[in-house]
Amino acid sequence: MDLSAAQPPIKAKGTLFTHSLLSAIVVFLLAYLCLTLSAESSHFTPLWFPTAAIVMVLYHLPPRNWPLPLLLSGIAICSASFALFGPSWFPVKLTLINLLEASVCTLLLRRILQPNDPLNGLASWVKFVVCAVIFTPMFSALLAATLVPRQVRRSGSRSVPGLFPKRLACWPWPR
Repeated sequence: MDLSAAQPPIKAKGTLFTHSLLSAIVVFLLAYLCLTLSAESSHFTPLWFPTAAIVMVLYHLPPRNWPLPLLLSGIAICSASFALFGPSWFPVKLTLINLLEASVCTLLLRRILQPNDPLNGLASWVKFVVCAVIFTPMFSALLAATLVPRQVRRSGSRSVPGLFPKRLACWPWPR
């Protein structure tokens, strides 16, 4: 028996669940932080860090293992929103949009970046910025703009303060 042959590492059972649960806790804390910052400041809409954390988790997993981390992360984001603002359907819709954004972003990053060394040069950083910072957030913002009720967009968000700033109220939304 040749022990020098490369063998894939043996993963313990329950590793995916443990990693998904730990990442969901981190996503909950990030969502709670971001929602607290947006509720405290009416002029400052912070970045949404949970989607970036979900992209990082999904990028390192094969797509067949994505449902569990996505489910637990979605529960974590909804729980943070419910803890701060009470239960409603509005955060559930936005959570689904965030999970779709993270999935699309991860699929695009897996497609355009090298798997062994994803950010190895300036060209790969530009691809990353276009994909993860420009395209997929714009995709999810347009999706949110079509799914969010018109009265919430025009007056600023009543359910999640700071989500749709008042400066977007002048945007000519379709009737």
